[in-house]
Amino acid sequence: MLPEPAVVSRRLRDSTEPVRAVFIDFDGTLSVDNVFSEALLARCQRECGCGCTATAGPGSLSALVASLPAANVTRDAFGPPERLERLRAFLARLAADGTVRVRLLSTSWYPVGAAAWRAYLAAVTSAAELEWPTADEVLALADPGPGLPADKGGAIAEHLADWGLAGHEALLVDDSEGNIASAAGHCDTVWLPQREGMPSVVLDYIEARALGCCSWTAAAVDGASAPMLVAAAGAMVAVAAVLAAAAFSVGRRRGETEMADKRDEELERQKQSGEASALLGGIDQIGPIAAATTAVRARKLSS
Repeated sequence: MLPEPAVVSRRLRDSTEPVRAVFIDFDGTLSVDNVFSEALLARCQRECGCGCTATAGPGSLSALVASLPAANVTRDAFGPPERLERLRAFLARLAADGTVRVRLLSTSWYPVGAAAWRAYLAAVTSAAELEWPTADEVLALADPGPGLPADKGGAIAEHLADWGLAGHEALLVDDSEGNIASAAGHCDTVWLPQREGMPSVVLDYIEARALGCCSWTAAAVDGASAPMLVAAAGAMVAVAAVLAAAAFSVGRRRGETEMADKRDEELERQKQSGEASALLGGIDQIGPIAAATTAVRARKLSS
């Protein structure tokens, strides 16, 4: 049995305040796997005959990234174009809000140090146009050595203390169970056991936690008085099923071969829609406004 796409420590309906800090791991979380960085480090060490611990220039991961075609970097590190566009939109939405601190929090591969790893992360995200505005928004921890975990929880705790934020106002997204465990006492967490990068449903969850979804968006959520932010969050889940049904209908009209392709696509989207409902913790049952919004979108799709 395949693992769930994400395990959250707090569901949306249990959230009482908006998230004001989001820490995102790189390998297997922002990127689609752990292979890209490991393979790049092996190539760098092979070509320079060194440990690739330099921050810039020969013998540095950042220089190697800069020498590669940007299209290769973005494809190999971040997956298909549609995923990269979703990541860009996600980061843009959080940045536009102006109240959410977003930090890339990643541990290096031994023997690369923190400064060299930060330079590498800046180079690879820049190549994909996923730039963080300032250098202090890329947080790099040095790998303490083979078999030894870095203390991401401690790093998060220090930043939250500096910002005056409580643990429930922060979120770590990571594919490492060890990192999730280290952060569990300091902030809310999203664990990605499949280690294949953040899927769209996780981005939806983070946006909802940060930008509006839950009990704190209104004093009462009672039918027609529910705020539009809540309606949008509910519709976000329900519309996935509508899109799947529309895609299936189009497939039927295009012949048996294409119908088979669309059926596979629909089944996958239905699966993800079910995952979304579980992850969002019943946010799709918030009331008439969400249902009305979904109905309007359904009519548009079928017209």
